Amino acid sequence: MIGYVDATIKRLTILQPPIYRHLYAFGKWLLTESPDRGPLKFGIVLMGAIRNQSVVRTIVLLGKHDEFTLYSVVALNWGIIRLNLFDTFLSKQSIY
Repeated sequence: MIGYVDATIKRLTILQPPIYRHLYAFGKWLLTESPDRGPLKFGIVLMGAIRNQSVVRTIVLLGKHDEFTLYSVVALNWGIIRLNLFDTFLSKQSIY
């Protein structure tokens, strides 16, 4: 899954397609509505590539789950926000 996600995101950043608003809707759906973990992982990283601040809390919250931590860190590293990831992911306090 990581290889597929990396290749797709790299291609998107190179091409800079004028369809980001459509990708945003699709990525947000994957992030919030997907019934499976694989598409959710892709949605996390896709939203990171789109760099929309509105989903940061959701990505950080999902990143607290072991299975999604790597994908969340990748998404946040793509430039959504700059924060101390160690504190955010290891903090036991709610982000809300």
